[in-house]
Formats: sequence, C-alpha cells, structure tokens
Amino acid sequence: MIQGKIVKIVNLIKNMKHETSPLDVRYFSTTPYMFGDKIVKYILIPTSTYKSKLPKKLTATYLSENMQNHLKNMMQHLIF
Repeated sequence: MIQGKIVKIVNLIKNMKHETSPLDVRYFSTTPYMFGDKIVKYILIPTSTYKSKLPKKLTATYLSENMQNHLKNMMQHLIF
C-alpha cells in the first residue's frame, strides 16, 4: 500500500512543470462570474512574441529575473 503511494508521489514530482515567467503564462479565472444575465469565466492571454527561457538551474528568484528581463526587452500585452 505504501509502495503504491510512493510511486504516485514520484510520478507527480517527475511531471511537475516549471513555468519560464509569469508573463508567459495564460491565466484563467477559476470562479464563474455573472456578466449581465450570463455566467462567464475570464482568461488573460499573453500576446508578446518574447518568450523567456527556463534556466538550467532553478533558483528561488528565476521567475522574477525572467520577468524583469522580459520587461526590459519588450512591452507586455495581454488579451482579456
């Protein structure tokens, strides 16, 4: 029983995805909202052609550094 749980945990860790930058990610609302008489969910889609690269070594600040580099090189636009 414990062996099966360990295998599941190991597989979860192997399949973890690390994002390159907060500015390269699509954002979705998890909660539906009322918009007039309709129920909607929202999404933010980055449209920038600049894509950050994942560093070989993931540091505690790599997301902030990639976001700063992104904004130094290009403006950020999002479709709402």
